[in-house]
Amino acid sequence: MHLKVTDHFYFSLFDSAEQRYLKARLNVQAIALAQFGLTAYVSVGANRYDAYMYNFYLFPEAIGGIDTRFTMQASSVQFLTQYKFDFNKMMYEDYLRANSGFSSNLTDAHQALLRKYCSKIARWLIHAKEDDVFTLEKHLDDGEVELSNEVLHRILINRIDNIWPQPSADNVLIVEKVSPSRRAELMEHWSVGETDYEKSLESYRGFTNVIDHVIKKRR
Repeated sequence: MHLKVTDHFYFSLFDSAEQRYLKARLNVQAIALAQFGLTAYVSVGANRYDAYMYNFYLFPEAIGGIDTRFTMQASSVQFLTQYKFDFNKMMYEDYLRANSGFSSNLTDAHQALLRKYCSKIARWLIHAKEDDVFTLEKHLDDGEVELSNEVLHRILINRIDNIWPQPSADNVLIVEKVSPSRRAELMEHWSVGETDYEKSLESYRGFTNVIDHVIKKRR
């Protein structure tokens, strides 16, 4: 995919590897993932393997009040068209769907709020150093529904791997940037306990769960 960094996200020669990654990540988050390829190798003898290749067409869907917006880059569309990519299959035979476990607790207002909070934290992380603390005032826009700090902390810990939420008042969100070793130490003393809300969120993620499983297994 031929991605160009926008005016809002530009690379600097002085960027660390982490800063460059975060900038690139923010830049591509608005772009739709059109297809996911997966190859499974099965050993059939000494130094011999059978390869099984799978392609999954992906497309975001509107569910209830959740209506995802995304962008497509002209050069990428031209590339896909040149190599006979089937856009009809992407639209009509995609796998990114909400499962039957989609809960009424997972509202569009909650999703909008989560996206807003995660976006602000991600932008802060670009220049943040370890042990830096970020205080986010939780102002609600029209139509948004507040999340309890307990639920919000659990979701942020699962979504962003180099922060740790701190106990805070109901009207603010305080997060600290932590090292991997510090996070591991905190996780040992953290009671995970999955809530019904998180189960609903996991169900809604659909095919994303498959991608996360592949990443977790380092395949």
